[in-house]
Amino acid sequence: MSQQMNTKSSVRNSSIELCRIIAMLLIVISHTYTCGMGAWDWSHDGGIVFSANIVPQTFIAAFFYFGVNIFILISGYFLIKPNITKFVHLYVVVAFYTLLGLIFHQCQIGEFSVINTVVQTIFPFGKQGGGYWFVECYLYLFLIAPILNAAIDKLNNKQFLYATLLLGIMDVYFGYFWQRPAIDGTGYCFTHFIFLYCLGRCLKKYQAKINQIKYIKTYTMVVYVISAVMIFLMFYLSASIQPLRFRTHCHSNPFSIIGAVALFVFFTQYNFNNRWINIIATTTFGIYLFQGNRYFIYAIYDNLQLYTNINMFVTFFVGVGLFLIGVIVDFLLQFIYKPIGTGLVKTLQTITKKDL
Repeated sequence: MSQQMNTKSSVRNSSIELCRIIAMLLIVISHTYTCGMGAWDWSHDGGIVFSANIVPQTFIAAFFYFGVNIFILISGYFLIKPNITKFVHLYVVVAFYTLLGLIFHQCQIGEFSVINTVVQTIFPFGKQGGGYWFVECYLYLFLIAPILNAAIDKLNNKQFLYATLLLGIMDVYFGYFWQRPAIDGTGYCFTHFIFLYCLGRCLKKYQAKINQIKYIKTYTMVVYVISAVMIFLMFYLSASIQPLRFRTHCHSNPFSIIGAVALFVFFTQYNFNNRWINIIATTTFGIYLFQGNRYFIYAIYDNLQLYTNINMFVTFFVGVGLFLIGVIVDFLLQFIYKPIGTGLVKTLQTITKKDL
């Protein structure tokens, strides 16, 4: 009986894995509209400039601007349980894709530097390497997760809800609305990740009560659509309301958070297991590392602009195509970087045992 229970508990909920896949698809398609069609017209001071000729593509892009927030909600929902094995595998895959990007870039410009390649591959996090802002923030979250998890365990549901609300006030009220310099109000920061991590766990704690809400699936879809429309309206109104220029395209935008929560809660209402969904879900991080690499992303979209500028629907299918290519590429590359990570873990374990 206990063996059967353990087997069942170890089965991954494919609904959440499907949510993870959809989140990455949203990110890829959002990038396709942004980089391929210029859905967000960026000014030199970091804000967004309203442009009438990109209104249609911006309207569509607004429906895909929730993927990053969903990813962090999922992490908080299940909690990150860090250990040396997970860290090594995280490090290896980021370093691997960083190395691929560096080789591609050096072949592109015809200049090669072994020292630069080695240094950036060994230190792949931060501005160097692949330039993955998301990975850098996730690494910080990974490292502080034991402290957050311990605090979550100590607090009862009501205390944790209040704590999450306070984090939300810091992130959204002081960061997003007031743009306080101590908190990055864009949401591209560690503070935002901590808030969403706790918010994701909060949803887990109150899952039973959420499930009791009648028509919850319909409500979540309505909220998602309204959130996307509001993000677009903020962009549209930014032509006449100056502060909105700096607040539309932010992950800490309340509508971006609310829309992400709505989509995520929708998927929590289902529970099933599908082997293929679970396999594809393992490629999502690799898809981001491939498509979001600073050396790949602009090369990809510079070459695709001829196609993405045809019309908005072609752009959508280009985004889906890029996603599918990312799935295949990472699935194949896993046969390279996974054994490297496993071998490095075994080597570290051997060294540690010898020291003992």
